[in-house]
Amino acid sequence: MAQDTIGTLVAARRSNMEMSLNALVQRMGGSPSASFLNRIETGKVTPTRRVAGRLADALSLPRDLVLNAAGHASEGQEGDALDQLRAMLGERAPVMVAVTVMDPKTAKATGERRQRMLRTRYDARLVDLDGEDNEPFAGEVVYDPDDEIRRGVGVVRLEPIDWSQGPRELNLFLRTIWAHVQLDERLRPMFAAWSLPEWRQAA
Repeated sequence: MAQDTIGTLVAARRSNMEMSLNALVQRMGGSPSASFLNRIETGKVTPTRRVAGRLADALSLPRDLVLNAAGHASEGQEGDALDQLRAMLGERAPVMVAVTVMDPKTAKATGERRQRMLRTRYDARLVDLDGEDNEPFAGEVVYDPDDEIRRGVGVVRLEPIDWSQGPRELNLFLRTIWAHVQLDERLRPMFAAWSLPEWRQAA
């Protein structure tokens, strides 16, 4: 599952404000078109400085952060701006998705579908390496069919984390490394979907 971009954060902000694409177009003065804004949200195009500034105004977000997050800054500034915007918007509500199960040996669909909670609804595939359970477990990878499987989101057991950090720092850290987390009845993490599997190996 891809990392947040200016497009996914714009989509999240618009969703939080319960605003349609057409309503966003109106707030931006009639342009660009809804189809162009959709291309921004889906990552097909990057907003120009002018469009990024107008998006910031229409969505009541700081102009400097939106401009930097849209790539009109150094790489380090872009990453910092994305983190700050992500923290401002809060965690996106997950959605239930029926995911196609793929055979890891043949890379073909098995005919099964599993229900999964994902941060965004998209055309996903699941490679099941360890069994038939309908719960997240080690060896399961959910991925976008347009991406390489190696960039999929592995569901793995958690390594110990330093929970003594301040809440803001901890939330920013967790939102960066995890695309989805499953909690127990005491709200402690049990399993998590890592944004990139290699981050799990380095933990």
